[in-house]
Amino acid sequence: DPFITFGEQNQKSTQRTKDLLNVFSDCQGIIGKLSENIEKAVWEKFLLISSFSGVGAVTRMPIGIIRSIPETRKMLTEAMREVVLIANARGVNLNENTIQKTWKFFNSIPEKSTASMQRDLMDGKQSELESQTGVIIRYGMQSNIQTPLNCFIFHSLLPSEKIARGHKLLEN
Repeated sequence: DPFITFGEQNQKSTQRTKDLLNVFSDCQGIIGKLSENIEKAVWEKFLLISSFSGVGAVTRMPIGIIRSIPETRKMLTEAMREVVLIANARGVNLNENTIQKTWKFFNSIPEKSTASMQRDLMDGKQSELESQTGVIIRYGMQSNIQTPLNCFIFHSLLPSEKIARGHKLLEN
């Protein structure tokens, strides 16, 4: 079921988060989840979507194919590991359990699943390349963390993104 995770940045339980949880309890079709550590929850979601988006876009393949080939499985895992290192450098505790939990999700979704960034790039549309893979690279540089795979993904997808944004890359 679709869900929304929310919480206070100071990691305290407040009446407004309890009230919001109560509002979601009456909703149909969406579940509200109260997080005691919203920053960690945001990083876990960012790790999932940025790695899936980047690897999916650069391979142009759905998750079923990515997870079925050892080399692309490894690629997706390595993309996640780079995000884990950055999160840890920024004071958010992610680890191998986070990667395993994310793989559990990837293994559970339909084999033809793709990420929106991947679909946008494949359709020649503007995407979230800068706000996903670009952020990984910038945060990596700020934290002195190497991100070779995400740099490769970003540089490989950048021409498509520039064309979608109206840049003229060729004179003719």
